[in-house]
Amino acid sequence: WYSVGLWAAVLSKYPVISHEIMYLGWSGQTHFPNNYPLFVLKEKYERYPYAADQSRPLLSTKIDVNGKQLEILTTHFHVTFDCIESEKMVKEEHEIAKYISHNKTWPLILTGDFNIEKNSLSIELIGSYLTNQSLNFTNTLCKTIHPIFKNKPDHPGLAVDHVFTRDILVENCEVRNVTVSDHLPVVLDFQIE
Repeated sequence: WYSVGLWAAVLSKYPVISHEIMYLGWSGQTHFPNNYPLFVLKEKYERYPYAADQSRPLLSTKIDVNGKQLEILTTHFHVTFDCIESEKMVKEEHEIAKYISHNKTWPLILTGDFNIEKNSLSIELIGSYLTNQSLNFTNTLCKTIHPIFKNKPDHPGLAVDHVFTRDILVENCEVRNVTVSDHLPVVLDFQIE
């Protein structure tokens, strides 16, 4: 048994000050164009239709990095075929944006398996609050494991894992071609300003 609403974790070699799991729901108003090319309302596009009804976690972990405090937010969104943005994703991103705009005390890293491409409305929204460190990513999926390559071997891949930052000095952000899961590891080298 597993819960699709609990796919978020942070592992740290630095001391954890606090952590909190928030669940993203359907609250608030959102406005978005129905004809947006990467957007779909149809349930048939859900890869796991039961997952669309689950709350997504937003895990906030505050850590002490050599006497400086940092907040890491991580999340995992539900999956649609070919990573097409859904209405639920846009609404969840609005909740994350609200959290970010009201919590500016700590330097911040937001990351996770967003399951949407970098030119989506949701990624654009978060990028209006934070610096998008993953703009140059072209693919974050493992070509030997992810089902998209089994169905379409010549598929160029999708950049659906993202990293955003606030008030940190980024030295490098890259996707590593290491087979550990159906998604490739994303590595951020940084210093707190």
